[in-house]
Amino acid sequence: MSIRDLVRRKKAPVSAEETNPLALFRSEMNRFVDSFWSDWPSGAIFGQSNSSFFPNIEVSETDKAVEISAELPGMTEKELEVTLSADASRLTLKGEKKFEEEKKEKDYHHFERSYGSFQRVIALPCAVDEKRVEATFKDGVLAMSLPKLPEEAQGIKKISVKGA
Repeated sequence: MSIRDLVRRKKAPVSAEETNPLALFRSEMNRFVDSFWSDWPSGAIFGQSNSSFFPNIEVSETDKAVEISAELPGMTEKELEVTLSADASRLTLKGEKKFEEEKKEKDYHHFERSYGSFQRVIALPCAVDEKRVEATFKDGVLAMSLPKLPEEAQGIKKISVKGA
């Protein structure tokens, strides 16, 4: 092993910006902030949710309907708002979760509150019949069945392809 292998060599700066201490500081701060926000659930920042509560959903499609299930523990149906867009292509779930707990004992008093609102917008894979949508809420789970419109009503036309 030679002495050159032991000496750490610096690469030559590519641009003048790399030698500017303020530019280096700004670059490191941007990297730090980006890595901090990357651990948050997608959509939980900047508008879709202002708390850490972000309900899990499951969307599946059968031949006749789109089935949606959302986990909303600790909520009631009165705290939930479900809307379907005018063109029946998007379903929106909105709600506010409120939790209050108070314990008074002989030698202490404990009071805890937490609030959180959420909004999930689900793009539907096909047009649905908004008049026949069914939704039930039981044990913190919202289950919805959104029947599909027939292909003719969706504006879908099949085109036959002929061989050459």
